Amino acid sequence: MSKPRILIALDTGYILDESFRKECEAFSDDVPQINAYYDEEFIFDRGKVAMKQLMKDKDVEKPRICIYMFGISFADAEVAEMLYRHQVETES
Repeated sequence: MSKPRILIALDTGYILDESFRKECEAFSDDVPQINAYYDEEFIFDRGKVAMKQLMKDKDVEKPRICIYMFGISFADAEVAEMLYRHQVETES
């Protein structure tokens, strides 16, 4: 069985169960926002796994890392590129 050392979840982190989050060092691009919506994002969790702030928190104690991208920065970049390439139109 493959056990990647780094996993990046883009709006699909909920499919990984709570035990997965507990065994990994959990990071997020927006910790306050993911904590505000934690119960909606991880609907099957019984507890709350502490998240570290990506690009700020540097300590890693566990052998695996999981990065939960809440989607804001990635989605904004995607929409900006689509607008630039005229693949979507803005409302007038």
